[in-house]
Order: sequence, then C-alpha cells, then structure tokens
Amino acid sequence: MSLQAAIKRLSLIIDKVSRSHYPTKKEILKYVRDTGIKISDRTLDRDIEKLRDEFGVELIYDIPKNGYYIDKENSLEFSSFLRLIELNETADLITTSLKEGKENFKYIDFETSSDFKGVQQLKDLYKAILSCHYISFYHTNYHTDVTKKFFNMEPYLLKEYQNRWYLVARMKGFKNFITFGVDRITHLEINDEKFTRADDMKVHELFSEIIGLVYSTSDVEEVLMKVDEKQVKYFESLPWHESQDIFIKNGKTFMRLYVRPNFELIQKIMMQGEFIEVLKPEWLRNKIAQLHLNTAKKYGQ
Repeated sequence: MSLQAAIKRLSLIIDKVSRSHYPTKKEILKYVRDTGIKISDRTLDRDIEKLRDEFGVELIYDIPKNGYYIDKENSLEFSSFLRLIELNETADLITTSLKEGKENFKYIDFETSSDFKGVQQLKDLYKAILSCHYISFYHTNYHTDVTKKFFNMEPYLLKEYQNRWYLVARMKGFKNFITFGVDRITHLEINDEKFTRADDMKVHELFSEIIGLVYSTSDVEEVLMKVDEKQVKYFESLPWHESQDIFIKNGKTFMRLYVRPNFELIQKIMMQGEFIEVLKPEWLRNKIAQLHLNTAKKYGQ
C-alpha cells in the first residue's frame, strides 16, 4: 500500500475517534472498511502504535468506557498531523483531477502564491536537518532589500506559515535562532561538516506559545478580546492558537488566548477591524487603539 493510502487510513481512524464518543475497535474498523479500505484488527493495532510513535498522536483506550479517545493535551504533534492529512487529501484531489484530464482543473481554484521559488530546495533542507549537516546560503531581507551570505548555519526546523515555508536555523557558536524565508534562499550548499544537535533541543516548542514566525522572549500573557458574534464561527473553524477559548458572559462573546504577543498577533487583530476589541493586556489594548487612530488619520478622520 502506498504511503498516501496509509495516511488516508490513519486519517479515517482519527476522524472516527474525533467525531464519535469513545468508539470501540469494532466501530472504528467498520468505519474504515465502509470507505472501501481493507483493514484487519492487527493492522488497526499497528496503526494506533504508528500514530503514537511516529506522529505523536496519543490515541488512548479508555477501559471503563470501552472505547478510544485522543489525548490532545499530550499529543504535541496533533496539529501537525492534521496538516499532513490535509496535504495528503489535497495531493489526492490533484492526482484524481490529473487522471480525469486537465479540463477538470477549471472546477478547482487553489490558493496560489505569485512565486514558486524556493520550494524545490525544501527536500535538501529537510535532509540537512535530519543528517545534522551545516549549510551555507544567500538570503534576501524583504525589509532592507539586502542580500547576505550566511556560513555554517545549523538547520533545525522547516515551518509553514500562510502558504509559505520558512527555515529556522542558528549560526555556529550562537544560541539564538533566526527565521529565513525559503523563497528568499539562494545558492544553498550542504557542507560536509556535521553539527551535534542537543537531545533536549525541541525548536518547534519555541513557537508553541506564539502566533506565526516572530519569536518573542516576552512572557506569556492572557489576551482577552470581545468579539462580534457573527465572527465566532470563523474563529472556531480557523483557531488563532491552540490555547484559544471562546465563551459568552453577560450576553457578550469573548475570545481568550495565552500567548507571547508579537507582530503576527497584532496583524491578526488589526485585520478584524471593528469586529474585535482588545480588553487585556492594557498595553496591547493601547497599542491597537493607537494603530487604529493612525489609520483613521490617513483617511482624514
């Protein structure tokens, strides 16, 4: 069975457990088989182990309830796995469309970026991360429009954000990490020399308490916002952060996050305009208010 088909099977298992209330093994097997995919009891056991060991998804059997559930709190890679499923489904859609003829593409409108540059070297960057090889490359800064060469960089993580890929790396001998847009990396070289990655270095956790890419060393704060009830469904379907909590109090709708405030958070708040009001922290409320005043002035208000 192809990897794509195997991921499809895993996604069906996750879908059944997520949608049902403690489904039994028999119910999970039936759900997968009803889609036309063959699966045995032994295969299901192996898939559950694979989800836990390879994808970090804690699929737990609850003895009193005689069924399975997902321990999302301890499934550190759960969101990444869901993204993998999404990519797999997209790839399956594209493959099916190609088999049925290019004419069918007029019925699908993918979100595309204006530049495909950089995607071709994702595989090389990924290999360098896995093998712990130093890399060197040129990178262009969008803000300064300056191109600079970076030598002996330790690649640690590939991160996707808003339909673009980024490399998280650090310079040899330094502790701080730098984020590079892959589409702005050129002349990539994988060096022969290797570096030693610390066993306790989990770079993805640096981004677990922020939104986006701009890592902040500030403290985690409660960000409380009053939101327009008409926008709630959008916030629920596309959460801003894993800590997001939406609740109603005294007839008003609120959204709470526990994050390290950064540039991307401010951007997301500003994009909502009049549909969101920051209540906490006070400094962020004042900053957003000032940004709105600055915008109003540009329109002569």
